[in-house]
Amino acid sequence: MFSIGLPEILVVALVGIIVLDKNEDIFQTEQIYNVLKQRFRLIKILNDPTEALKVSIKDNYDLIISDMQFSRTNGLRLCSEFRSKVETRYTPILILSEDHDKSNLVKALDVGANDYLTVPLDESELIARINLQVKHKRYQDALRMNLFNNVEMSIKDPLTNCYNRRYFDTHLRNLVKNSIEKNKRLSLMILDIDYFKVVNDNFGHSAGDELLKQIQKRISENIRVTDLLVRFGGEEFVVVMPDASISDAYVVAERIRKIIAMEPFTFSDKNKIHNVTVSIGITEMQKSDLDNIKNL
Repeated sequence: MFSIGLPEILVVALVGIIVLDKNEDIFQTEQIYNVLKQRFRLIKILNDPTEALKVSIKDNYDLIISDMQFSRTNGLRLCSEFRSKVETRYTPILILSEDHDKSNLVKALDVGANDYLTVPLDESELIARINLQVKHKRYQDALRMNLFNNVEMSIKDPLTNCYNRRYFDTHLRNLVKNSIEKNKRLSLMILDIDYFKVVNDNFGHSAGDELLKQIQKRISENIRVTDLLVRFGGEEFVVVMPDASISDAYVVAERIRKIIAMEPFTFSDKNKIHNVTVSIGITEMQKSDLDNIKNL
């Protein structure tokens, strides 16, 4: 028995696969379903193009099987709509056609179909083409995920998962420029953990790493989503606060200072509890700083 070796495959059969006023279309739908149900965990049959678009956008499908012609819409146009949506842009589309006119099949490939089959269907060919498209999708998904992870690694601090100094140097320039252009305020906060070396010396570097992660968590829970949190150095964090005055920054800084100072930090060994304080500096960009924008 053929096995694709994948955990789950969702196949959407669109309008034209089920056409209730034609017995041969019903037979074709049953044929496809019976072939696929023996090999794939989940198969979804739909006969409404609008619903098919909604369902496909909502979930992450491995494959779309679509008829060339529909009673209510053109299969080529629907294929193009799938390609225009971010959620289905990379989902492979397999076109079924009773039309042996090569020009129509070329049009289908041109608007975004990955492959086609002509009816009547051959079972082994159907499975082979589905197998090829799903394998290709999984491979492309893995490549995109690796690329995303590589980008994340280049701009994120691996320990605290907040942005790193490299990202800060680039993004601060954009934030400052944006504030200048829109005549909005921009404040900056820098936090330094007091006596951080004592933690490493007394509890070990693993405890120091735990402390940095817990500090990052407390900071992130007390700033806005629009604020930029950066691990600036070893024990230094920076918060860039768009559209915030220095008085706004002071309120946030005082809240963070108290939250860090009032609640002791617990390390992996529950017997290890340590009180920590931070020193915080704040500043607000002034119009006189405009000349320094080129140096950022």
